[in-house]
Amino acid sequence: MFGKVRTKRMLAGIKSIEVRSYQFASDNAYSTSDIDSVRSQLAGPGWSQIIQVHHREKSENVDMYVLIENNVTKGFALIASEPREFTIINIVGSFRVEDLPKLESHLHFHGVTDSTVKLLM
Repeated sequence: MFGKVRTKRMLAGIKSIEVRSYQFASDNAYSTSDIDSVRSQLAGPGWSQIIQVHHREKSENVDMYVLIENNVTKGFALIASEPREFTIINIVGSFRVEDLPKLESHLHFHGVTDSTVKLLM
């Protein structure tokens, strides 16, 4: 855990954080087109996909995106899906890209094993 001063600095430019998580009683209760529609919104100007993680055996996927305008990070989005659950995290505001690893650890996105990871920067 990092200190309060670092946390305040990291969050200073953030306007909003939205987390939506959906859980289902059975596998594949949602269509991949539901997630693809969110991904298509993140294909707009300024958005860049920076990481893809795909675990074939468990059917788990994580995609991370950043919105950069005039060399300033203005947004972040994460889409995580598995057979009975999907989660979308959207952060609006400016923050330093080098703070993303700290944010990732708060989101418990670490220690990925047995997965295909692509850093797309």
